[in-house]
Amino acid sequence: MQWRSLVLLPTVASVVAASGCAAAEPEAIEVTRQVEVPQTVEVTRVVESVVEVTREVEVIVEVEVTREVEVTREVEVTSEVVKEPESEATPDAVVQESAEELTGPGTFLVGVDISPGTYRIEGDDLGYTRRLSCLDGTTECVIEMIDVTGGGYVTVREGDKALKVGAYSGEAIVTRIDTEAEVEPEIDEVGEHLVGPGTFLIGRDITAGTYQVEGEDLGYTRRLSCLDGSIDCVLAMIDMAGGGYVTVQESDMALKVGTYSGEAVVTKVE
Repeated sequence: MQWRSLVLLPTVASVVAASGCAAAEPEAIEVTRQVEVPQTVEVTRVVESVVEVTREVEVIVEVEVTREVEVTREVEVTSEVVKEPESEATPDAVVQESAEELTGPGTFLVGVDISPGTYRIEGDDLGYTRRLSCLDGTTECVIEMIDVTGGGYVTVREGDKALKVGAYSGEAIVTRIDTEAEVEPEIDEVGEHLVGPGTFLIGRDITAGTYQVEGEDLGYTRRLSCLDGSIDCVLAMIDMAGGGYVTVQESDMALKVGTYSGEAVVTKVE
């Protein structure tokens, strides 16, 4: 019989017992370590964060929509407020009442101070009257420039921006007139006369016929078909140097008598 040596190794339990410590179960400890508790907590936090973010997005969307609705309502109310005065009174309605007579010199805004139409301009020392298309002071703004020395007329057209009435001294009286109205003219009979220079309206100041023009320093006399100052209004231009005659037709709008200095006496002869 053969003998073999046998070495008995201590078990874990015996080692623990020998050390005086309480016996523990290694397998239980291993199982406890394998439980991934942090992962479960992390997942819960992520889910909570998603919920919070979702709520914040919903709140932001709701606030933005509410603001858009409030702005839309405010614009609608504002537009209604602006439209109400326009329906009650237009600028033209105000002008018709206030522009019967104005005192210059000065610049009168069309649609505010005056309205389109024909105006008589009177004064002791008048200058030029200008129809304007703009108000920036450039020469491009001047539609027409009309000499109203001695008094005259000007027609403001639709689309004009303003009327500038000048005077070298004193006042300029600007009066709206109705060119279609029937009035008694100042000169109707032979021998009657007016003193110029100036512009005389047919049917209001003078009547159709032949007139003698006398004066020491006469200029040109013009028969006019309109009063807006354009060259198209001039039917004929007659040199009256030394005196002369001019025949006014029924269809003429006005007669403009000019002088370089002094007076011009206009007498009806036929």
